Amino acid sequence: MITSRDIVREVGVMLLGFPLAFVADFCVRFLWPEMATPVFFCVLIGWMLPGTGFFRYHEMSQDKSWLPLAAARRETRFWPNSHVSGGRSRWLEYIFNKISITLFGFVLAVFTGGLIGLLLPTWRWGAFIAMAAFYLLGTIHLIRKDRRNAQPIVERRYQSRVD
Repeated sequence: MITSRDIVREVGVMLLGFPLAFVADFCVRFLWPEMATPVFFCVLIGWMLPGTGFFRYHEMSQDKSWLPLAAARRETRFWPNSHVSGGRSRWLEYIFNKISITLFGFVLAVFTGGLIGLLLPTWRWGAFIAMAAFYLLGTIHLIRKDRRNAQPIVERRYQSRVD
């Protein structure tokens, strides 16, 4: 059961995204003023998306203890693994986490492009595109790795049902 304390805590954590977005916006205005508004929204949405998934997880789980990072990563693996285990919100959590990681990669690419643009203004967009592509490829690699790791578990569970 969700208590009012849980709701206030989750809303408070999500609202913490506004000061973080304002700080990122302020910093980017010095490096690359044209990208300040997209960075503001990327930080805000990227901060709030995992919070909504976390809130839905607590809505359905009885155990409200904190998980170590390794256990949390195992809990939010690609959907075939969590779908078989009966976790209704884990697919949504996985999507929210990957979108959030991609948005923060965009912010990192803007900071990198802005810093390089201070020294070499003509290389700003090239550095941004290279960093964003590198981060996006890394995210795609993590998704593929999660799918590959989840597949043997699904096959073993399916085999035990067939036998």
